[in-house]
Amino acid sequence: MLGRNKTVVLAFAIAMLSGLLLANVASAASSGNGKGNGKSKHDDVLSYWTAERVAGAKARDIVLEGRPGDIAEKAKPGGNDGGGTSGAVNGASWNGGGAVVKTTGRVLFTLGTNNYVCSGSVVNDGEIAGKAIVVTAGHCLWDDVIGYATNWAFVSNYDAVGTFAGCETETNSCWVADELIAPAEWRAAGDNYDNDFGFAVFNTGNSTGQFLDDAVGGGQLISFNESIQRDIFAFGYPSAGKYNGSDLVYCSGRDGADPNGGTPRGIDCKMTPGSSGGPWMVDFIQSNGTGRINGVTSYSYRSLKGVLFGPVFGPVAESTYNAAIN
Repeated sequence: MLGRNKTVVLAFAIAMLSGLLLANVASAASSGNGKGNGKSKHDDVLSYWTAERVAGAKARDIVLEGRPGDIAEKAKPGGNDGGGTSGAVNGASWNGGGAVVKTTGRVLFTLGTNNYVCSGSVVNDGEIAGKAIVVTAGHCLWDDVIGYATNWAFVSNYDAVGTFAGCETETNSCWVADELIAPAEWRAAGDNYDNDFGFAVFNTGNSTGQFLDDAVGGGQLISFNESIQRDIFAFGYPSAGKYNGSDLVYCSGRDGADPNGGTPRGIDCKMTPGSSGGPWMVDFIQSNGTGRINGVTSYSYRSLKGVLFGPVFGPVAESTYNAAIN
């Protein structure tokens, strides 16, 4: 079982944030497309995600024109802090095996009448029995107008599924979220990309009773307040351009600053839409596919091709994570 870094958070802050967030989660987390046919809401969501709906789902990615000002056409991440390492892997199939293949998956969800896909990863929850946690981008579970997403499911080990036959058939790969938690800082201002992350909570096993974290062998470590200018491995399921959403793809390289400011970091990476919410790991061990997740893919710039940006997990991410596991 993979472990996690344990850091101290003030109990009062955790309690206040947990109460605030979980109060907003209840109705959204329990919503699905139930038709009153006697099936559970989990079964309804599994039935909803047919192969046709998954194939027709849109990638929910954020492409910015510039933040806060115009960006130079040929600018690269890094500024003066040494980012943008040359020779990095910028969008190749991951063929190294290991834990990352199972822990990284595809996220399926509905906002309004539209179906979407993103990426996400199982993170370690401190080995709490009967619970699993998936981290993804905040925009992959919350919309400023609609609120929390519905029909939220995680397909683990998607790379090994082959031709996806729908969640009602792939019952050992599809997992239905019970709660969705996005930080108040993201929900209050949907363009605060410093906090574009969130967590899905799974309190229910699959049709055979197996829990998600047990099925994938435990979640990846999650860490907070890491130093920057690190070698990053980013993973996801891009589904546009040369990618079809069925292959686990990765990028690796040194992170650099967003040339438009803010705390998110950037890496040279040509993963396309569909990769949002995929994990960014530090100290990644290629031989066993494990590392520490300290960020997720969040956004790109229209005028800056081949670069992705994501938040670095800090105190807000830590408080949100603690709200998810408590």
